[in-house]
Amino acid sequence: SAQGNIMIKIGFKHLLLITITILVGLSVSITSYVSYIKEEESLKASITKENTENVQQQAMLIERQLNEKALGLAKIAKLYKDLTEEGSTEEFVKLTETFASAMNLNSSAVGFESGIAYWNQTSETWPDHKFSGDVRDTPYYQLARRSLDSATTEPYFDTLDYWISIV
Repeated sequence: SAQGNIMIKIGFKHLLLITITILVGLSVSITSYVSYIKEEESLKASITKENTENVQQQAMLIERQLNEKALGLAKIAKLYKDLTEEGSTEEFVKLTETFASAMNLNSSAVGFESGIAYWNQTSETWPDHKFSGDVRDTPYYQLARRSLDSATTEPYFDTLDYWISIV
């Protein structure tokens, strides 16, 4: 009848409106998700690029600073190339403190061909500033003896800290 026909029309319009709303919602959601994925990839690429550039700049700065330290050490080494073991522990510790201060270093050590070495700091293996072992057995001393000029070790871990030795 006429009343049933009107309900069918209203029902059909509602159904059509609901269907269109769902399709628009899905379309917007899918578009937003695709945009999010693209933005995420772009952001990741941007962050990766910026971090890579920052790390490269820091590496160049560190390399430049290490090279400056190595040149300074080479100059000091020429001045003290004939240094003998004559002197007290205090005198050698003072010398290592002077080297560290002059070169703006955290630490400085002096080793001799006899195996004795002095350091401006102390540790378990350097009680009273004197190496408890034979410094000739250490990789940094061996590198120093093999090198014609100053050289830099690879970073290494010792007790609590990472170190780089310029020898």
